[in-house]
Amino acid sequence: MKFSCEKHILQAAVAVCARAAAAKSPIPTLEGVLLEAGERLRVTGYDLKKGIYTTVEADVSEPGSIVLDAKLFGEMVRRMPDGMVTISSDEDNKTTVKCGKTEFSFMGMDSGEYPELPSVDGIRSYKINQGVLKSMINQTMFAISDNDSRPVYTGSLFEVEAGTLAMVSVDGYRLAIRREHIEGPEEHNEFIVPGTALSDIERISASDSEEDTNIFVGANHVSFTVGSTVVISRRLEGDFLNYRKAMPDTFKIHIKVGRGELLKVVDRVALIIDEKTKNPVRMTFNDNFIDCLCNTPIGKAEDVCTCEGSGDELLRRQLAAALSLRCLAGTSSPLYTGMYADGLIRSLWNEADWGPCAAYAVLGGESPEPERVLARLSEAVAKVAAEGFEPDAFERCRRAEYGMRIRALGQAAGLADSLARSAFAGTDCLRGFELLPQLTAEECAAFVSEHLAPERLALAVVQPEPRKDM
Repeated sequence: MKFSCEKHILQAAVAVCARAAAAKSPIPTLEGVLLEAGERLRVTGYDLKKGIYTTVEADVSEPGSIVLDAKLFGEMVRRMPDGMVTISSDEDNKTTVKCGKTEFSFMGMDSGEYPELPSVDGIRSYKINQGVLKSMINQTMFAISDNDSRPVYTGSLFEVEAGTLAMVSVDGYRLAIRREHIEGPEEHNEFIVPGTALSDIERISASDSEEDTNIFVGANHVSFTVGSTVVISRRLEGDFLNYRKAMPDTFKIHIKVGRGELLKVVDRVALIIDEKTKNPVRMTFNDNFIDCLCNTPIGKAEDVCTCEGSGDELLRRQLAAALSLRCLAGTSSPLYTGMYADGLIRSLWNEADWGPCAAYAVLGGESPEPERVLARLSEAVAKVAAEGFEPDAFERCRRAEYGMRIRALGQAAGLADSLARSAFAGTDCLRGFELLPQLTAEECAAFVSEHLAPERLALAVVQPEPRKDM
C-alpha cells in the first residue's frame, strides 16, 4: 500500500476517527485506525460500540490497507511539517510515514484482523440541517447523565412524529428538550443515541453549513452521515422518562430575560460556590427584576438581573403569608379554638406582609400565659410541617381570605391600603385574585415550616401597668 495526502486533510481525518478507537482493548487492532487506500482514502475507528469513518482525497499509487496505532499515528501526523504526507506499508506490515525530511518507520497491524463495522439496515431514514442538529445537541447534551447505573439516560432520546424531532436529555436533576423540523417518515418513532456519539457528531458538524445530516435508524444501530464522515453507534435500550408527564402543564412564572445578562449574573454569583457542597443559586422573581442569591461556607453573593414581565413571586409570597396565618391561627383553626377553650387566649389576631425590603408575620392578642401560647404555636407549626394542612379546612380558609379581600376593595380605606402596598412593592393588587386560587396547601405548609420555625419565633409581652387606687 502506498498513498500521499495533504497533512492537514489527513490530520483532521485521523483526529476524528481516533475518537472511536478503543483506549485499551484485548483486541489490539481496536486501539488503532484502519487506513484503506482505493480510489480515495478511507479512515476508520471502531471500539465495538461506536464507529467513525471518513473518506478523503488522496493520491493512491498502490491500493491496500493497514491498521496503525491511533494515538501514535495521530501524534506523528500532527507533528509533521506542512505538505504532502506519504504512507507506505509492505507485506509484513512495516509502515513508513514521510513528509519532507521527516520520516518514521514502525510496525502496523494486519487489516484482516480489524472487525467489520455493523451495517445499519435503514428501517427509517431522516434528514435534518447539519447546523440545526449541531445546535440541538449543544443545547441538550449538558443534561445527559454520566451515571452508568442507568445507561438509558447516558444518551438523548430522539422522538420523531409528524415531521418534528424532539431531542430530550435528562440526568435526574435537569431536563432539556428542543424541537425542530425533520424530513422523513411521518409516523411516530423514537430511539436513544449515546452521548459519546452525539459529542462526536457535534464536533464534526459545522454551525453555518447548509448541508443536511442523514440519519439511518436500524433495529440495533443508528448512523449519522455528516458530509463525508459517518458515525455509527449502538442504540441504547430501556424505558426513557415520559418527559411530557414530568413537565408541568402550567407555570406560575412567565418572564423574558436577556440570555447574556442572565449568564453574567449567574456566573458572578456562582463564583463562591464550593465544588463539594454544590450550594444552589436561589432566584427570586419580581416585577422587572430577578434577584440571584447564593450562600456558601465561603461567603455570600447577590446580584440582580433585569427582565420583562412579572414573576409574581413577591405577590405570591404575600398571599401565601396571609393565607398560611389564617389556616394556622384563624378563628376557625384548631389552634385558636383549642387555646380559647383552655383559657389561654381572650383574643388572637394575625397580620402578615411580604415586601421587597422587609417582611413579617405577627400573631397578637390577650393571654394570661403567653409562654404557653408560644409553646402551643410551636407545636402547631411542627404538626403542619409534618402533616400539612387538612384539605377541606385549607379550602375554607382560602375562600374566607378571598372574600375578605373583595370586601376590602369596597371600602375606601381598604382600597387605599391595597393600592399603597402594591405601589411600594411594585405589584398589582388585582393580580392577587388570579393568584390566590393557584396557591396550594403544600405551598402554604412549606411557608409555615420555613418562616415560622421555632428558631425564628420571638415572644414580646406587654404587661399592664398596675392600677393605682384613687
